[in-house]
Amino acid sequence: APVSEMRLPSGPRGEMETVGRLCGSYTFADEAFRKAGMLVLLHGPSASSRALAHELQARLHFLSLAFVPASARRLAAAAGSGEGEDDAGDAGYSAFGGDSLEAGAEELHIVMRFLQAQHPALQVRALLAHGEVADAALRYAVQFGRAASCPVRRLVLLGAPHGSLSDAPPEAWSVLSVHGTADEHVAVLRARMYHRQHLAGGRHGLRLVDGAGHSFGAGGEGGGGGGGQGAGGSGPEMVASIVNDWLEGARRLNEQAASEEDGDNLGGDKQADDDDLAFYF
Repeated sequence: APVSEMRLPSGPRGEMETVGRLCGSYTFADEAFRKAGMLVLLHGPSASSRALAHELQARLHFLSLAFVPASARRLAAAAGSGEGEDDAGDAGYSAFGGDSLEAGAEELHIVMRFLQAQHPALQVRALLAHGEVADAALRYAVQFGRAASCPVRRLVLLGAPHGSLSDAPPEAWSVLSVHGTADEHVAVLRARMYHRQHLAGGRHGLRLVDGAGHSFGAGGEGGGGGGGQGAGGSGPEMVASIVNDWLEGARRLNEQAASEEDGDNLGGDKQADDDDLAFYF
């Protein structure tokens, strides 16, 4: 798929210090793109987190924009892990407490408002976030996700630390956690605990990737039980398949509901679609 760069703001004064990686064959003026929507993918500054983001972009069925939040880069540098280094899972937000999470959430809010202003017809299908930045993305949903102006209502957390188990998904949001059973940086128990605490109402789903490490084997990730290579393909392939199925299943149900409201339902197996979605809860 074609790849290009897009400069993004990182602060309230409009500092354009973040460069996003735009991947996909649609353009912002393309009718098909507006129907499919775009994914915004946040990742950490480490080589393995960046590799996971890029491998997912090549496999996701949507246009996608991936970037490292500037706040995550600064925090990783302060923690002594330079960009490109593979240390303890992109050490950053959780190591510096709640204020840094708020900073990450605020930065994401600025980026989302920028995208809305630049492309009013843009439909953001979902946010995806890996590692430490996943907690900041969840805090964004908690802090800004209830506003009518918020352009997104779905969030995928990949190997999230879940530093705050009390950060509940807002109403009308759907959140999916994808976690490797051999994650060497974040114990899978954290994902299980978060899921148990917030599964009521179907707002949170959990999928485990058997044998996968923190970055699901992206970029030649080693240790921690390997990358999750199995019958379903590589770890990134499996993660992309999970995300595609989750998002496209929801889209099929939304389109079917819209068709029924218009009195022009063309049929289809609604129970099968419901079963597809139930698989993630």
